[in-house]
Amino acid sequence: MFHVAVPESGELFDVLSGNGIAATVFPFRYRNILKLASFIRRKKIDLVYGNNFSNDAYISLLAAKLAGRSFVWHIREVFKGTKQLEKKYRRVRLADAVVCVSRASASTVQKHLPPGRDINVIYNGIEPADFSMNREEARERLERELAIPRRSPLILIVGNLGERKNQRDALMAAARVARRDSPSCFCFLGATGDSEYVDRLKQQADELNIRPLILLTGFRSDPALFYCAADILLHVPRWDPHPRVIVEGMAAKLPVVAYAVDGIVETVEAGQTGFLVPFGDIDGLSAALLKLIANPSLRKEMGERGYQRVLQRFTAEQTAQQVERVIQGVLKDRRAKAH
Repeated sequence: MFHVAVPESGELFDVLSGNGIAATVFPFRYRNILKLASFIRRKKIDLVYGNNFSNDAYISLLAAKLAGRSFVWHIREVFKGTKQLEKKYRRVRLADAVVCVSRASASTVQKHLPPGRDINVIYNGIEPADFSMNREEARERLERELAIPRRSPLILIVGNLGERKNQRDALMAAARVARRDSPSCFCFLGATGDSEYVDRLKQQADELNIRPLILLTGFRSDPALFYCAADILLHVPRWDPHPRVIVEGMAAKLPVVAYAVDGIVETVEAGQTGFLVPFGDIDGLSAALLKLIANPSLRKEMGERGYQRVLQRFTAEQTAQQVERVIQGVLKDRRAKAH
């Protein structure tokens, strides 16, 4: 039996409750650690599973230890930063098991663990069926709704607009593609909460003289529509532990053009499911885009191979099975120690 504690009511709480999963709103504050430990004992919880490297997860870890329960920490970040952050990273050694979303993530976490401690690498998984919309219908719908030029190649960039996702490099690549007279549309799908960054993007697009080619959609609750309507996925973050965006794109049979950073290298099979270029190589990005724009059959071949790769390695079912094995292993060790 599972019981989920969330910091506030909202969409996640509603989804959990709607699916019959026990959920409790619990304010994760240091002053509430004893209350959370009491809650864990009262509900007879055997293991606490924390997500992300956050204070919420750390508070859950401390409460689990006070309650005498096991704790699994699922890290979805790449550990980078200041000496102060380095000290915080040592908290992971308190966990009974550590899960990382990629080998890239694990390599930055490993040095903070005692010698001999293993890390479980479990990739993010998705439901491929969520991205099986008819491509022609999806494209026609977007052309009507957003006035996308009919049959122009549609390059999709997914992610909240901000420094980490680095959409400015995507704009520079778009400008170089446009200079080759390629009538492409670059669609930026993601929340626009950072208004200053968004303003800089718009100014940059004006300076590059590509504003008519750029579409900023803001947040959309129907991302599958965009994946299935697009021709190419472009992903240029500064870092990315494991890119769910790319997995979703490959599930929609899109070829990928991306920077070769962190977990992206483990996700895209270079030359088979897409093209990887060194970080900052704008010429490399534009060359890869132009090659795919000019070659529909190559786009289709790479898209099909990407889809098969998702089925083989990145499904939600596979992720769930691997997480379950970690949990069962920790519980088994706990029972053995109790005897």
